[in-house]
Parts: sequence; C-alpha cells; structure tokens
Amino acid sequence: MGPIAIKGYSKMYMDEDMTLELNEKTQMLRLKGANSGELTAAVNVERFEVGV
Repeated sequence: MGPIAIKGYSKMYMDEDMTLELNEKTQMLRLKGANSGELTAAVNVERFEVGV
C-alpha cells in the first residue's frame, strides 16, 4: 500500500501492529490494533501525488 499518513494526535492511540479490515456489511475499511481494538469503523483513503 505504501506510506500512510496519520494525524499526530492519533499516534498515542495506535499499536505497533495495526490492520485495516474490510467490513463486509458496510464495505468500509476499519482500523484495528492488536491491543487497542477498533480505532475507527470508517477509514478515509486518499491518494496523494508527490513530485507531480
């Protein structure tokens, strides 16, 4: 997938091992941590072009 940008204030809630899971019912990505559980049920995915 490549580098992922996060908001600085979110880092304190994140684990070293984070996963994106597809919610089959809503067809949305959710962000889950090994220890922290689900952080958000709807992850926004945006594409950024660097050096264009």
